[in-house]
Amino acid sequence: RKHVLCERPIGSPKDVEVIIASCRVKNVQFMDGIQFMHHSRFKDLNDKIHQKKILGDILRINSTFSVPWFVFFFVYVFFFFFKHLPIPPPLFECFVFDYCGCTTSLDVMNIRNIPELEPLGVLGDLGSHSIRLSLWAFDYEQPLYVKAVCHKRSKDGAIQDVSCWIFFSGDRIASFDCSYHSPLRQNAEIVGEKGTAEIRQWSLPSEKQCFYTVQYSTLNPYDCSEYIKSAKFTNCTQEVEMIHRMSRIHQTQKAEGIWPLLTLMTEKVLDACRRSIDRSGELVEFVKGQIPVDMGQSSKNRRSSVVESMKVFEPLADISEQYQLLVNQIDHEKKTETPQ
Repeated sequence: RKHVLCERPIGSPKDVEVIIASCRVKNVQFMDGIQFMHHSRFKDLNDKIHQKKILGDILRINSTFSVPWFVFFFVYVFFFFFKHLPIPPPLFECFVFDYCGCTTSLDVMNIRNIPELEPLGVLGDLGSHSIRLSLWAFDYEQPLYVKAVCHKRSKDGAIQDVSCWIFFSGDRIASFDCSYHSPLRQNAEIVGEKGTAEIRQWSLPSEKQCFYTVQYSTLNPYDCSEYIKSAKFTNCTQEVEMIHRMSRIHQTQKAEGIWPLLTLMTEKVLDACRRSIDRSGELVEFVKGQIPVDMGQSSKNRRSSVVESMKVFEPLADISEQYQLLVNQIDHEKKTETPQ
């Protein structure tokens, strides 16, 4: 048996439910590869924001995430003139254009630009991070409606530039855009009743140091006053922290049920965005509850144990409480760890 750490997007909500249930049957951990949640910055923000210490009730969150292909093109050109490096140019080229989602004739090299293989394009690649950030900001409350608009596609119809809006109860909104046609951007703003929190490099932060800032502004008769607080985090590599989490789960042999639930909720919002794009930006309702697995008659017996395990799924409404318990558990583990 092996635990599963999976790249995202995972698949359709139905696929995700089957995968998660299969992992439960085998008592192995399932976790997606959205790394920013494992950074100490977000653990600190989680305590302060969700306990309403610094911002009050959260009203909206705006985020951006875009990766320009031409940056990687120049990296490739630079590499090409240093052929003494051990990596052959064709291999490096495949890596560069697979990561960047370029829109040149090399589209065929990138799975994100092949709708038959990856129908979500940039929405699944970058947008899944933005969706998770939005859900986190609103304490994993289930959305009411979703709206998404595709601005640009590849020559084969792959999604390459989108804007999305997620509507929650109480007139609260999460909005984000993601693109392969814009400069590198990854900024987030969380708006509360008392102030705003800004997170630069929210998805791919510097390993050496990163920040978040909290701003309180007041409009006076002749000008405005502003008070800014910031928090600094150093020497934290979120990918390493993610692997540490999986390693601890392996050592304790105790799977954490919160991670697959976060994946499932993220994939459901992602699927709602896809449905909205397919309907030319129409407002679509978020699908609540568990989506029944559509099984053929011939496979019913073979997968009966998987379906049975789905009956013990925790409701999505309990995600917030479970996540807070996990954060507290991680903090306790950090404090009790013996220095090596």
